[in-house]
Amino acid sequence: MEEKVSVYTEKQIEEAYGEKVKMTSIKESTPVGSTIIVVLVKLFGDGYDVEFESVDHPNFTFSGDISGNLENFDENFIQSKHEYLLETDKEYKKYNKVFLENGIEDVHMKSKIHKGKTYIKVYGIYNGGDSNQEKLVNTLEEIGSNLVNVPIEISLDLKMGYDNLITDYYGNNESNEFVQVLEQQFMLFHHNDIVDTEELDQELEPLNMFVGSILELEVDNDYFYTRLYKHQTLALHIRPQSSEGEIIKAFEIFKNHGMDESIVEIVDLEGRCKVKEVKVTEDLNRCYPGL
Repeated sequence: MEEKVSVYTEKQIEEAYGEKVKMTSIKESTPVGSTIIVVLVKLFGDGYDVEFESVDHPNFTFSGDISGNLENFDENFIQSKHEYLLETDKEYKKYNKVFLENGIEDVHMKSKIHKGKTYIKVYGIYNGGDSNQEKLVNTLEEIGSNLVNVPIEISLDLKMGYDNLITDYYGNNESNEFVQVLEQQFMLFHHNDIVDTEELDQELEPLNMFVGSILELEVDNDYFYTRLYKHQTLALHIRPQSSEGEIIKAFEIFKNHGMDESIVEIVDLEGRCKVKEVKVTEDLNRCYPGL
């Protein structure tokens, strides 16, 4: 059984990541959990814990597990290689600095193989602040080329406030599209953060107004799950005696923060318009008929 598992797993790793490895250990897994789980595991065959080392870099080791019928093979090659390079490669360590400069921490990675192609998802927590999306995408691509020796596509999964931003997967020839997607997502999050931190309310206070913000999400449940911000909706609270001129000033404040594409709803009134669509009184009357 050991030789059978060895031949199969070593071939799978080389095909998926372009790196020759050798299995150094195999032992039968001990099922944990309730009695029913243990019984089910036994019914569907034994499982094995396996360990590997790289042929070219023996200090690089990783582990995995596989079912006795060789149908389910999971391994932590990508995350282990990432951690190994952080410890041993000075140039690779610089990538971690780029993440921190872009407000991203707790970076870790997972991979999946779909129809013979390798996909890497990079996870992290975004704490806000300035970010350079082009440099971030270039860094992700360079990380990928350091981790594997085969063509790949990369996705970014970031915890951003109360939501998770999950992009589609992009190859090296799709860098511009990847950058554009991230620019839009970070911009929307930043606009929402301005409201959450009450920065806008301070500017609206002289007008006796305040505003709330909602980021509308667009979720795709295809094989590769994506979760992206679609647009921002601003809920503007005005006074009954607010003049049209004061409301126009509120829209100007939104424009000064680059929120031209944000949709504004005035609370308790019908209608909605994008910030860029409201410039004069006639625009207000068209967008909000009950004003």
